Amino acid sequence: MKTFVRLVALLTLAAVPATGVAQQPAPPAVSPVTIHGYLTQAYGITDRHKIAGLTDAGTADYRRAAVLARYTVSPKDNFVVQVGHRRLGDSPTMQFEDNIKVDMAFYERRFGSDNKLRVGKILMPFGIFNEIRYAGTLLPFYRAPMSVYWEGTFTNETIDGVSFSHQFRTGESWALSADLFGGSYSLLEFLTVPTGPTTAMYAGAKLEAKNAFGGQLWLTTPIDGLRLGLNGRSHKDVGGIQPRGDGVRSNEWNASIDGAFEKWQLRAEALRTTSVNVLLLTRYAQVGYRPVEFLAVNAQAEYSNVSGSDAGGPWNFNMMRDHALGINLFLGPMAVWKLEGHATKGVNYEQVTNMRGAPLSNAYVISSFSVSF
Repeated sequence: MKTFVRLVALLTLAAVPATGVAQQPAPPAVSPVTIHGYLTQAYGITDRHKIAGLTDAGTADYRRAAVLARYTVSPKDNFVVQVGHRRLGDSPTMQFEDNIKVDMAFYERRFGSDNKLRVGKILMPFGIFNEIRYAGTLLPFYRAPMSVYWEGTFTNETIDGVSFSHQFRTGESWALSADLFGGSYSLLEFLTVPTGPTTAMYAGAKLEAKNAFGGQLWLTTPIDGLRLGLNGRSHKDVGGIQPRGDGVRSNEWNASIDGAFEKWQLRAEALRTTSVNVLLLTRYAQVGYRPVEFLAVNAQAEYSNVSGSDAGGPWNFNMMRDHALGINLFLGPMAVWKLEGHATKGVNYEQVTNMRGAPLSNAYVISSFSVSF
């Protein structure tokens, strides 16, 4: 019996330090999976012509939403998948849009601190807004400028392929980032198509951009918040509405100025595209002022010109002139309400339009609410 009592006492004493260790709070587990997302719901209406899915009847079927999941295998290896939902009102491009689609799905590998490789369905390195073009809490207006980034037609933010990024002079006053990419992607081409001597229809089809390759440079300057960008890409276009035979090589160049300062934002981009004996020159300038933390005012001007030649000789016309004013009311770091008005003039409407006729005047208003997490 004494032996048993001694054994119980020894076991009790031995359990005391173990119990003390067990009662210490365990460090929180770090999940290898992180999830982010956004939602933008809008209402828009035009006074006359249909543009980007908006009509004079108005629509609330106007939204963008996405959920992104990142799985961290190691500090150097990540898998990323994003699914999205887009609605563009009464736009005829909606007949090609799935209710839910995979926006991105890629593997990312980092080499050291300055190199990054991505393989799969990846974001195309292009301009200021392509990587955030649907994240409403990061945009001054409902959408990225249509003159350079389009909406519905000729719109694509990803490429099925590979990209490689490298940082030069990281942390220096002058720093440079470089991206190279290659692969293929698809987009929609919609145009007014003649159906008879005096009749026409607005129709579209998928266009495949094959053997695409390009690169982008961003130069960070000693001026805090100011950077300069240059992008070039080339692709062989097959299909679409215009006759292309076995394919037509298209080339695009884009230059960017991006200034984000304490209260001011100044941005401008110009895009030059050559394809099917057509030259497209587009550009925009954007300025924003945030006098207080919860309010910002923005102004934007966009211009697009198209020129070319055919059997009838050379031609040149203004595709779009758009001037916009808007206000942003920030309801927190992850929520914003926007109200914007646009006065536009041109031929870039989603309806039968005489592309070489007199430009048509139009105006539209968009009210939107965006949240992200």
